[in-house]
Order: sequence, then C-alpha cells, then structure tokens
Amino acid sequence: MAGLGIAILAVATLGFVGSHTLWQALSGRIGMGVGGSLLYPATVRLLARSFGDAHRGFAVGILEGAQGIEIFSAFGVLLILAR
Repeated sequence: MAGLGIAILAVATLGFVGSHTLWQALSGRIGMGVGGSLLYPATVRLLARSFGDAHRGFAVGILEGAQGIEIFSAFGVLLILAR
C-alpha cells in the first residue's frame, strides 16, 4: 500500500506544481492528500519501531507538526493562485 501511496503522491505533486489555475491546484492537492493518507500507516509503524516508549510521543508530535505546516503552506499557495 505504501508503494501505491508514493506513486499517487508523486503524480499529484507534479500536477500541483505544474498547475496554472485554482482548480488544477486544488485537484493536485486532493491527490496529494489521498497519497499521503495511504502512506500514513507505514509512517506511524516506522516511528513505532524506531523509537522506544519514552520518545515515541515526541516523534509522533514532530510528524503531526510537520503535517500541520504542510497543510498551511499548501493553503497559502492556493490563496495566492486564487487572486
């Protein structure tokens, strides 16, 4: 499932980067969300195996914080394209 997520995320990212209209950017961003959601279980499993009980919460917090930054930055790009 992770391989499919990587493929969808890669194609959608190229579509998002090459977009010229708001709707192209929005559809690329939706595709990025689908691909990212397919990668999320593998990412959490990797974190669970890599970090012990004491540091696992911190690692998941960093992951969630990075996803929050990504969401706000993509939203900013969509606002710029909407003008």
